[in-house]
Amino acid sequence: MSSKIPGGGGSPISKTDAAKMIEAYKTKRLKLIKETYGIDDTQSVWFKREVFEQMLKSNPNMDGIRIYFGVNYQGVMEGHQNVVLVGTTKVKEGMESSDGAQSEDDEGSIYDMGTPCPPACSKGGIG
Repeated sequence: MSSKIPGGGGSPISKTDAAKMIEAYKTKRLKLIKETYGIDDTQSVWFKREVFEQMLKSNPNMDGIRIYFGVNYQGVMEGHQNVVLVGTTKVKEGMESSDGAQSEDDEGSIYDMGTPCPPACSKGGIG
């Protein structure tokens, strides 16, 4: 893996690199969360294909999907990590943001409610 901070909007990685990243998360972040908050926190969130298709259809100018990390603030999963998917659109030329982002959030394309693991974990896979 490269030591350069990524900025290309994603690229394929090997299964080995993915497994190493997931394992590092489990041994570093999850361990700290369990010690600090006493919960077996979310390790992954699954979204059905249709969510991405709906997001892309909702705005033909969408250029990507930004994933925000969040924490459920109510309900049975309160306190557990979650993700929020937000469609993005290309920043107009000459209007680049101060942080160098080339896409801005499209507030009309926001999704949550993926299936968290745990409790709904598949057997096998990379993670």
